[in-house]
Amino acid sequence: MRERNLASWKLMINGYAVNGSGACASVGNTEEGVKYFELMKNEYKVALGIEHYIGIIDVFGRAGYLNEAVKFIENILIEPTTEIWQAIRGFARNHGDIDLEDHVEELLPSISREANEKFKGLNGQMREAGYVPDTRYVLHEIDEEAKEQALQYHSERLAIAYGLISNPARTPLRIIKNREFVETATMQSKSCQRLLEES
Repeated sequence: MRERNLASWKLMINGYAVNGSGACASVGNTEEGVKYFELMKNEYKVALGIEHYIGIIDVFGRAGYLNEAVKFIENILIEPTTEIWQAIRGFARNHGDIDLEDHVEELLPSISREANEKFKGLNGQMREAGYVPDTRYVLHEIDEEAKEQALQYHSERLAIAYGLISNPARTPLRIIKNREFVETATMQSKSCQRLLEES
């Protein structure tokens, strides 16, 4: 393969997983999973995203290596996000590690508060930059202020807020949409992009 990139790695790993041959998490082969992660990071210089870190947590978690998963999280370069801790909590629950599950339950509210604060700040900055919510896309029979608030919690906008708190400054964010989106999401994303380019 001439060019190895994020898409080619994902296709290869997913192909192995679907066909049941060599999927690290599926067969509990944690060493192989960590080896591929390190290759992606160090040799092929893949820009690691949250999905890669969760993938390694999946490798450890399926094999029941919860302590190793927690040590891995403690040593990653980004601030662990809600998604990371939820993955750990799920594996703790599956493997009956009540202490770890309780510990994660204690951590999650503070992580959510941090995300909320960043989200509120982003909302204020967008308004200052000229973003005006287009409430035509809110179909509920509620007042104008409630419609504006409903637009704040659009999944694309939440993804941007989580991306900003869980990545180092100036890291490109790639937001992948998994369902149909409306015009307002595009306007919000453009406003965020302008703000980030100016800062």
